[in-house]
Amino acid sequence: MKYKVGDKVKIRKWDDMASDFGVDACGDIKLPEIFFTKEMEEFCGKIVTIQERNVDLDGEEYYEILE
Repeated sequence: MKYKVGDKVKIRKWDDMASDFGVDACGDIKLPEIFFTKEMEEFCGKIVTIQERNVDLDGEEYYEILE
């Protein structure tokens, strides 16, 4: 478990992620095994609070934020 509910985390800047992972035809960041959509760009560079931790069928963690 990387983060737990209540943790404060800083979302990376959009340009940094786009440079590292690339952008798909829809304009979303091509992160491995997860997605980071253009609509989520408003959170880039900000500190957010983990509201919920989930695990998908492949055992990969993903998080919902309070903000």
